[in-house]
Amino acid sequence: QSAGIDDPTVIAAAYLHDVVEKSEVEPAEIRERFGPEVAGMVDALTDDDSVEGYGERKRALRHQVIGSSRDSVLIYAADRVANMRDWRKVAPEQRREIGERLGTTLEERLDLWTEDLDELSAYDPELPFLAEIELELHALRSEAGDRPS
Repeated sequence: QSAGIDDPTVIAAAYLHDVVEKSEVEPAEIRERFGPEVAGMVDALTDDDSVEGYGERKRALRHQVIGSSRDSVLIYAADRVANMRDWRKVAPEQRREIGERLGTTLEERLDLWTEDLDELSAYDPELPFLAEIELELHALRSEAGDRPS
């Protein structure tokens, strides 16, 4: 219930948002089991595999989410925080290997998260999780020896 989110539909979509990408579950099954509203949010939060390149796929996802519902944007923002916190748990000397497994680098992720922060802030400067994104981004950049952009 972070950020005052207590709608069971939003909570269900938040839990399920990676299921289509990371399992054999199809969108139709999400719709059947959880209804069209949850399925719509999950669909908005699912990468389009037809987009080539990690960075371009993530940018397309961001635009897809921002063009959908506010609830999807909230889930997306919370997921950015969770993803950054996951990267921070990885020892700096292991980050290159982790990035390779994901098809990216920490540097690319930092650029994408900076873009996320900028675009989410433009969408709604009062959006929950923006402060957390900024803090995590700053911490990751500091650990990487980068300066904030």
